Amino acid sequence: MIARRPLLLLILLTSLFLIETWAWNQFRQVDPGSGGNRNLAIIVHVTISVACAIAASLWLRKVRASTRLTLSVWFFILAIILPVAGVPVVAMLAWILASPAGDGLRPEDRYTFGNPPALAARRESRKPQAELRTLAEAMRSFSALELENMIHGLRHLQPPRLALHFLRRFQIDRKSNLQFAAQGAISSHLETLEAQLKAVSSRLEKDPHNRGDHLAAAEILLDLAAWT
Repeated sequence: MIARRPLLLLILLTSLFLIETWAWNQFRQVDPGSGGNRNLAIIVHVTISVACAIAASLWLRKVRASTRLTLSVWFFILAIILPVAGVPVVAMLAWILASPAGDGLRPEDRYTFGNPPALAARRESRKPQAELRTLAEAMRSFSALELENMIHGLRHLQPPRLALHFLRRFQIDRKSNLQFAAQGAISSHLETLEAQLKAVSSRLEKDPHNRGDHLAAAEILLDLAAWT
């Protein structure tokens, strides 16, 4: 629901746009030799540009006077050089600047994969693996879009094998977007395992008797077997 102040400013800017449109039509219809009507249209255009700039600058809340003055000058320049179109352009820019900034998070970053901080901080329940019951219960109430974002976030669940059960479930889901998201997460992890195996194999070629690399290769192969 639109707040009262932006609504009033939107009505004012809309009225200015209608007046500007009327004035521009009058300006185009006047006789080129009639300087009085032309001057009147120019005065109306300048007046509307000033009113539009002030109204648009008032759209922003909690800004310094210098910032509001700078925005007013910028809005006035836009409105004065763009007849008719200047008012909606200024209104759109004011709305964008007044809108709250995003948090910069990806869709999957909005979900917590792992033990919540309150649970992880408890000494008696400190576990290396994440508690998945709450996540599984939440899946029953998620929409298709929320499930898709959650599936992308399962790539960050550690250890990765905890996500395999969920990914296989959605790999055969009726919704194609969930199938593709699950398959993408599985393919991404397989590529990571294959790259790790390639790196360990290259070290084994140089030193075939390295027991640590043999164990690392065995663990990677077991993970590959589970994921395939």
